[in-house]
Amino acid sequence: MAKENEPIAMEVDGPKSSNSDPINPRFSINVLQLLKSAQMQHGLRHGDYARYRRYCTARLRRLYKSLKFTHGRSKYTRRAINESTVTEVRYLHMVLYTAERAWSHAMEKRQLLDGPNAKQRIYLIGRLRKAVKWADLFSRLCAAKGDSRTSLEAEAYASYMNGLLLFEQDRNWDTALKNFISARAVYEELGKYGALENQVLCRERVEELEPSIRYCRHKIGESNLKTSELLQIGEMDGPALDLFKAKLEAAMAEARSQQAASLTEFHWLGHRFPISNAKTRVAILKAQELEKDLHGPAADSLPAEKKLAVFDKNFYSISRG
Repeated sequence: MAKENEPIAMEVDGPKSSNSDPINPRFSINVLQLLKSAQMQHGLRHGDYARYRRYCTARLRRLYKSLKFTHGRSKYTRRAINESTVTEVRYLHMVLYTAERAWSHAMEKRQLLDGPNAKQRIYLIGRLRKAVKWADLFSRLCAAKGDSRTSLEAEAYASYMNGLLLFEQDRNWDTALKNFISARAVYEELGKYGALENQVLCRERVEELEPSIRYCRHKIGESNLKTSELLQIGEMDGPALDLFKAKLEAAMAEARSQQAASLTEFHWLGHRFPISNAKTRVAILKAQELEKDLHGPAADSLPAEKKLAVFDKNFYSISRG
């Protein structure tokens, strides 16, 4: 119990720091947990990248205002962020959410019904390049200002973003593979320590990275993945897999287009109907693939919700044809 005239110590909230050195504080961010929570609460639980991008924009606006890090009122004046700028953890949040906003914008373009056209794809890759730029800056700043765990997570985040860019560009598959493997190695190690919730998140991220790693190895000839195995991978869920699934769907669409050239008619109730429209041929082939999922050997193990989703895809593909 404190004596009558003895001052009482009080805790004052401040930037989250892992040491007490006022000259060179080391900030701590649980990067994966922070982003997973924000993504699930603001759109990505349902794959709504536009909503998540709007959240990132609003979050950045609040950070700019609270830090008084504005870019001028009437005329835009860019303010650089470097090690000397980062005097509290919110500056690191600002860099991280800038990368997330650019990434979510790219993924939003990826979700267009007919896929991005040539002009939109150039814009998409530009957004990914911007995401990589900010992710690399985040990694450098965390290496200088963050604690060891934060620095590792930031490095894994930057590696993941670099891998995504190369994955979308369809080139340098060996470099993309190295980036994905580097990110996986960090999450595997972090999944062994810390709070149970964070261990689970790290292991989930390792599982989400695995399909991209296998696909990169397939592209550079280190593995012989069958089409059925790729499709099984594409059925997994998670924001980290959305770009992979989009890439897989584009490859399947190209294969269907080549196969559709030989499809000149189809049979229904004993009647033969000619098919002259190329889009209709592709739609019929896609519907036939989905029908196999409903009547194949694994159909009995499919839950009712999964079967309804397959029916929805089937009707949608036919109606668009």
